[in-house]
Amino acid sequence: DGIEISALDASASYDICLNSYGIYVVSYEICDVFGNKAEKTFEVKISDSVAPIITLKGENPTNGALNEEIIFYKADVSDDVTSECKNNCFVVNPQGMFIPVYEIKTNETENSYSFKPAVEGDWKIVYFAMDSAGNTSTIEHVIHIV
Repeated sequence: DGIEISALDASASYDICLNSYGIYVVSYEICDVFGNKAEKTFEVKISDSVAPIITLKGENPTNGALNEEIIFYKADVSDDVTSECKNNCFVVNPQGMFIPVYEIKTNETENSYSFKPAVEGDWKIVYFAMDSAGNTSTIEHVIHIV
């Protein structure tokens, strides 16, 4: 399942190109002019360490009014490896407590979320995303409620 290369110059350096994430086994055998042999095997782990990118829709920060419905959309999430990242959003009131968010249908293709702020101050919508390797990212959308 690998590539065998033989009769290489032991004093030279070589580059290999790995085109996907995973664990690769590298083995080499050395033989001197007297026929003595030595073998060495090691693993190279290539892993995804890049977090997903979250892109907010609309202006940030924005303003809202006390006790009036605030409607916001899911953020766009992209990743260099994972095609569909896990993502979610949470609303945090000015006191730092999480509050319920309600999903509403805004048109035929896109859902949005809403909440009604009960106190003045800076409310935060915290967006969270995680790719298949477990890399995470967050971004905040601030809404000034007066």
